[in-house]
Amino acid sequence: MAASFLPPQTLVNATWFPIFKQCLFYGLFLVFIVQMIGFGVSMIGTGKAHIGNFIGHFIHAALIMFALVTGVFYVLSNLPATARISPYCNWKPDQLPPIQHPWQRIKIEDTVNEFSSNLFFLLILLYSLWSSANLFSKAPIGVNPLLQAWIVPLSIWALFSVGFSLWNLRHNYWTPPKLCISIIQNLIGCALAAGLARADVLLINRNLPASIATHLDDILHWVLIVVAGIFLYWAARSAYWLNLTKKLKDA
Repeated sequence: MAASFLPPQTLVNATWFPIFKQCLFYGLFLVFIVQMIGFGVSMIGTGKAHIGNFIGHFIHAALIMFALVTGVFYVLSNLPATARISPYCNWKPDQLPPIQHPWQRIKIEDTVNEFSSNLFFLLILLYSLWSSANLFSKAPIGVNPLLQAWIVPLSIWALFSVGFSLWNLRHNYWTPPKLCISIIQNLIGCALAAGLARADVLLINRNLPASIATHLDDILHWVLIVVAGIFLYWAARSAYWLNLTKKLKDA
């Protein structure tokens, strides 16, 4: 009887809920990227990494984004003019991508992780361009000046990787052309990491004890070797998947 006088209302109805979840995810992704860029610029400008400020600002911005998106979809779900509108009313089965195996679907979390890490790496590469020479000289340890020639090819590779991640975010399934691009991208990354690992000295010591500086340089060499191995594994995996897609097409 009570429901007949006041029909039940939901925060977001079932019609709008699928796109509501998508907007929340993409909003969280956008907030994370903006905060990551702000964190990188702040670190480059001040020379200090304020992890606590980054976490606090990210949580604050994420809560604001959640409130705004929820408010918009609350209005869309409860207004008589929009409550019954379905964003997927024109959906057709033939619009689905040709997915036949689970590995053909690119996980969104992997794409977000790749995009944010490549973007942050790009900011680190451009550290010397963003920061003043005085601030850069005060760092206790620095990059070997002989490695400055690597900044341009590394920056080009990182910029391409950021764009490729955005493409994967928009079309999150593997196709033969994308697998070929992935193979080339990972092989180039492997070559760059292996080339840097072959350098005799990666870091120059300014104010640290000699033993600590030597250990840091050795650790960085091993990190580059591991990174080169990871890129080689990813390239081999993409080549294996490419071979599978060709077999599926022939079958």
